[in-house]
This record gives sequence, C-alpha cells and structure tokens, in this order.
Amino acid sequence: MKIFTQIAILLMFGSMTSLVAVGQAAQPFSISINALKGDIKFGEPIEIRVTITNTSGRDLDVSSSWEAGTDVSLEFDVRDTSGNPLRRKARREGPESLSVKTATLKPGETIKETTLVSAHYMDEPGQYVIQLARRVSTDAKQGKVKSNKITVTVTP
Repeated sequence: MKIFTQIAILLMFGSMTSLVAVGQAAQPFSISINALKGDIKFGEPIEIRVTITNTSGRDLDVSSSWEAGTDVSLEFDVRDTSGNPLRRKARREGPESLSVKTATLKPGETIKETTLVSAHYMDEPGQYVIQLARRVSTDAKQGKVKSNKITVTVTP
C-alpha cells in the first residue's frame, strides 16, 4: 500500500511540474517601451519608443499595420493612476489611412519604432500608466507578449 501511495505522489508531482513548464514557455520576442519626452503638455503628441527583440532561435516576422502614426498591431493598455482603463477614442469620420511595414528579425536582432498614443487616448491632463502587448502570432492560442509599464504625466 505504501508503494502505491508513493507512486501516486510521484505522478501528481510530475504532472504539476509539466504544467509549470508549459506555463513558462519562452516567449519568441521581448518588448520594451519608453516615452520620448518626459514633460508632456496637454495637446502635444505622446510618442512611445517601442523596442522589439527577437529572443528565439529562428527568424521572426514583426510586420506591423499603421494608422495615423500609431502601430495598430500593438494592443494598448492605458490606465489612469487609479488603475481604471481608458477607453479608446472614437475614430474620426473619413477614409482610413492604413499602411503596412514588413520586417523580419533574425535571432538576437532588434527593431525600434515610435508609435503615437495620444491620438487614441488621453482627453485631459493627468498621469497615465501605459503598457503595450503584441500577439505572438495570428493564432490567439499562442498568447501575447507584454511590455514593461511606464507612467507619463500630461500637464495643463
């Protein structure tokens, strides 16, 4: 009976270890962000420098879609200092101006681009916490990679 208990414990431990390993799978790229300006006046554009680094051992497609200076292939999480998410501003009427930038990163390579945040968020002065994310692939089951969080202050 003691042997069956020990085998059951080993099987349970092995299953738990496998689940942890799957949950900690290495991401194929990393994203880091920083604000281009420290002192932002209300009405000025808020631009974020986005750095994507290929951390995988294979070539990585990091092509992106752009609308009015904003990389719309990124997901934006913009919150006030209380942690409340800001809603994205309604799109303006008129024709959509969408462009595509194609790019492939070899293992270890980095790409840096600047994206506009204020065109879609931030209707008033205040402090805002910004985090960006990008899907690993077109398959949503593969998840997404999140950037670091930054805080920007918009003054009157």
